[in-house]
Amino acid sequence: MTGRLFQILFLIVCIIGLPGTKGEASFDLSATPHAIREPSSVFIAGPGTVVSVRFLDLPFIKPRYSVEFKTEDGELIQVWHCGKAISLVEGMRGMLTYSRHPDGVINFRIIERNVAK
Repeated sequence: MTGRLFQILFLIVCIIGLPGTKGEASFDLSATPHAIREPSSVFIAGPGTVVSVRFLDLPFIKPRYSVEFKTEDGELIQVWHCGKAISLVEGMRGMLTYSRHPDGVINFRIIERNVAK
């Protein structure tokens, strides 16, 4: 009889939980070694102009390009681009898509400015 009572109490505690206890479930991808880190947010700046493109060959990191982009609102954005070649040239006008995590250029779309005749 007492064995059955303990089984019922155990079942109630499993279903309802103990009073005053709270549990939170969380899943953190950064803790897993095989997690692929995707950019957490992507930003589009533009239209604007590429102010400068500089090659950075710093010790202990892979070679990168530092890209400065100035929007028509006057905001100056500086991001890095990993890679061997980059198709950005100083003075180009376009829409810059970049990410802050990891910091870098994702895409650059050239825009043609229509001149009224």
